[in-house]
Amino acid sequence: MSSKALTERKLTDLTPGEFENLTFDLMIARGMKNVSWRTPGADGGRDIEGLIVASDFAQAQTSERWFVECKRYTGSVDWPTIYSKIAYADSNQADVLLMCTSARFTPAAITQADNFNAKKRGIVVRLWPRHQMESILQQHPDISMKYGLTDVPLAPTGSALQLALALSKSVGAHYSTVIFNDGTPDPMLESAHAFALLLQRRIEDVERERRFRPIYFDSKEFQIHTCDIHAGFYKIDEPALSAFSSQLSAITRERLVIAQDGEYSCKLMAKIDLEDTIKRYSETFNAIALWGNFEYRVDKSSILISQRK
Repeated sequence: MSSKALTERKLTDLTPGEFENLTFDLMIARGMKNVSWRTPGADGGRDIEGLIVASDFAQAQTSERWFVECKRYTGSVDWPTIYSKIAYADSNQADVLLMCTSARFTPAAITQADNFNAKKRGIVVRLWPRHQMESILQQHPDISMKYGLTDVPLAPTGSALQLALALSKSVGAHYSTVIFNDGTPDPMLESAHAFALLLQRRIEDVERERRFRPIYFDSKEFQIHTCDIHAGFYKIDEPALSAFSSQLSAITRERLVIAQDGEYSCKLMAKIDLEDTIKRYSETFNAIALWGNFEYRVDKSSILISQRK
């Protein structure tokens, strides 16, 4: 495949699954909380659900439940398609139905949505056509880079790239020296090394294929010195899993246990409550999850990591 073919990628070039995953990433990046998948609909697509939390004029916290529909279309989305989703979202106590598409909405669909909202029937309908999603993606170049979309830098360039690679090599050299001398890496060094490898491998992905590709974890080939790992082949991105678990172990100074919990999921377990730590460092862990294309859920002393497909 030529480099030109690799670089010419737009929203309409994404597969339906990629478009759904990109929308999921945007929901998290835009501040939606408790983002999760719902069961596949009749059209085979997956719904997204989440909460928008804000403070009102009196500083009281308010919460809206959003349903998000992903329509990877090449043609325009009409009002009957939108309306068919309203009843389902309303019956499940959603406050807002957001329709996202890689195409456009027909003029009639836009008019009907405005009319529906003006009647204040309870649920509100919001529309994100392709041009709006492209505008939002300009604010999130990391997500655009992840899916190999056009009109964004494909990787750090110039001095930024040189500094990133120099940092990665320096950390890697120090880490290798410690291991070669039969030393035990400090947890923070282990974490820094994992971050360096994650950065390096994702840059290589973008340079080679213009998008992120998972590297699955095999306990026979990879080690995380701050974790006890149950043997097996984990269909979880190895660089991101290493970065996530190493960082968590370094922060808590806890030795974690990693065990499979399904074909595309695993659990990180500790002897302490992890919820406050994850909340405090959520931006870091969310960034790792984005680069590893997985989700995570915290339940006191354990974290469930699920690879997205």
